[in-house]
Amino acid sequence: MGRKEEEEMKTSIKNWPKDDRPREKLLKNGEHTLSDSELLAILLRSGVKGENAIDLARRILAKFGTFRNMGHTDIRDWQEFKGLGEAKITQIKAAIEV
Repeated sequence: MGRKEEEEMKTSIKNWPKDDRPREKLLKNGEHTLSDSELLAILLRSGVKGENAIDLARRILAKFGTFRNMGHTDIRDWQEFKGLGEAKITQIKAAIEV
């Protein structure tokens, strides 16, 4: 296994204990028990190269501050998040609007 694969294995949520994974945590304890970054990670469904969904969610929240702020953004405001395309961004914005 190469260095890149080893790093991805370390950060992959699939390698976390089941009780720590956002989806499983939501199903077991309810959505109210998750942090904003865990909720956003569920919407993201996956991370990007070298970064799991929770770490990516934390960076997104650090930039926008709140879900409400994310909903009032232009697609261009998301350009710094490599690996997030228009489909994923519109999916997030639609979920926030709901």
